[in-house]
Amino acid sequence: MDQIKFADGTILNAIVINAQTVNFQGSARAAIEVELEKDTITFDALYALLKDINKTKNILLISGENQNPKDNFIHLADGPRIRQIYIQRTDGTEGTTEERMCFTLAQKNYTEVQIDSLQDQVDLIVLSILNGGI
Repeated sequence: MDQIKFADGTILNAIVINAQTVNFQGSARAAIEVELEKDTITFDALYALLKDINKTKNILLISGENQNPKDNFIHLADGPRIRQIYIQRTDGTEGTTEERMCFTLAQKNYTEVQIDSLQDQVDLIVLSILNGGI
């Protein structure tokens, strides 16, 4: 089973993690769509995790022995959702439908990363001024 580890150490077991490209806020972005068993985490807890950019800023995708770090990800405005997923069986019997909790994380674009960096620098300057520096 694949896992996704967030910057705060939270690890979620995922049924599926798919890489994709999405168009979000006017730009094409690298994204990952994650499917979880419905009872893996409460909807409210998952929403709180996803909306905290400090927790999604650095994530680690784990598949067996392989670890794939991802930086500067944000959750999309649609948030987590419950979806009906059809599971095709390989043994020839009829498939089944499962409810899964799904969410998509998209990578920030270059401009957004630069704005974050500038904001961090401004914050440091303001703190320095407030503490009697400069």
